[in-house]
Amino acid sequence: IALSKTPSATAVISGTPVLYTFVVTNVGESVLGTVQLVDNKCSPLNFAGGDPQTDNLLNPGEVWTYLCTSVIYSDTLNIATVNGVDPFGTVVSDTAEAFVDVPIIYFPIIIVPPPGTAERHSE
Repeated sequence: IALSKTPSATAVISGTPVLYTFVVTNVGESVLGTVQLVDNKCSPLNFAGGDPQTDNLLNPGEVWTYLCTSVIYSDTLNIATVNGVDPFGTVVSDTAEAFVDVPIIYFPIIIVPPPGTAERHSE
């Protein structure tokens, strides 16, 4: 089983929603059941497609896609884990992480003296 995770942006202003796309692929030779995907910072994870037989089994070569949106307020590293069980009861898993940066934005301060207090320069 293989997992990839991609954020819609890798740097955002605080308070921005970020859409994460998760792609789960069965890279093995056995059908996998009881597929579970969890993320430590984003939920719910919504199934977006990829089970053409609608049998809840991740067949060899099959790809399932999930989506999740989270509002980001500070630098965020989140980790997703997917697990599946093969016909022999062996649990297979993979993890993927994504980092979204929230840079500190500095605004210039411009001080304008009150009228009549500015220095006068002669030419």
